[in-house]
Formats: sequence, structure tokens, C-alpha cells
Amino acid sequence: MNVILNMSMSLNGMVARENDSTDFLAHDEWLLFVELARKTGAIVWGRKTHEIIRGYGEQVLHSFDGLVRIVISNDPQFPLEVGWQVATSPQQAIALLTSAGHAQALLGGGASLNAAFARAGLINDVVVNMESVIVGCGVPLFAPQDFDLRLGLLEMKQVRDEVVQLRYQVTP
Repeated sequence: MNVILNMSMSLNGMVARENDSTDFLAHDEWLLFVELARKTGAIVWGRKTHEIIRGYGEQVLHSFDGLVRIVISNDPQFPLEVGWQVATSPQQAIALLTSAGHAQALLGGGASLNAAFARAGLINDVVVNMESVIVGCGVPLFAPQDFDLRLGLLEMKQVRDEVVQLRYQVTP
């Protein structure tokens, strides 16, 4: 299973403010995320991320219609919209994706889930969109946990006037 972590963030690695606002990210970042999700055919994110996205309205969640959609939560009974599935661990999410015949999936965070996938050695590629902003306080790309990810740079490109996209492959 090829898992691609994709996050937009500030230059100093914040994916959201402390109040979970992503007001410093351009709307185009969301469009890039949805496009990559459609290319992989599957999306995985955490409960908190799902609740935040759910708050943007039903139409935003419909951006992922037709994909395998998994929310990871400690609560196996976490209520979800039709077409979404719950998993209680990164390993269970991978098992669900594999049983559905998927060879790749997009991991969309948040920080704790990103760290859990990294600790389990389940991230194969990392795509980050760096906004030209520094956010003093916020939510980092990874929650502080004990892991290292060695990366090899695959591509670096400017995707908008103020956004640089970096693509990495996790190396042994």
C-alpha cells in the first residue's frame, strides 16, 4: 500500500492555528488536496480533521464522493456520513483499503494521525505545499513523538505565486 501524506502548511511547519483555523492557507491548497485525493482513489484522515471539514458544510465533504473515505477514531461507533468508514488505527485503515483493492491512499492528517502513521512506518511519500507565511503558534505537521522519516527529494515546483510544493519519497 502506497500512502501519500499531503499537507499544506506555513513555512515553519504549522498546518493550522491553535484554534484549528487554516485561514492563512489559500483556497487553491484545498483544490490541490482534492485533486490528489481523486488521483489516489482513497482518503484517510483523523476524527478531529473530519469534524473540522464537516463544519465547512456538507458540500465540502461531497468533494470526496466516489472515493474510499476512512476516518480514524478511537471510537469505533463515531457517527459518519453515508459512504464514510471508521477505523480505529492506521493498520486497520490500511487493511480496509487493501480489502477494497486500493494500492494507494492519501493521508490528510492531522498532526497526531500523521505521527501515528510515521511511527508505524506506513508513509511512503510526502507532499507538502509551503505557503509564504510564518505562523507563530499552531498545530505542527507532526505531533511530537519518537520517530524519524528519512526523505529523498523527488520534485520541487512553484504551484502558485506564493506556494512551493515539495515531493519526497520516504527512504530506508
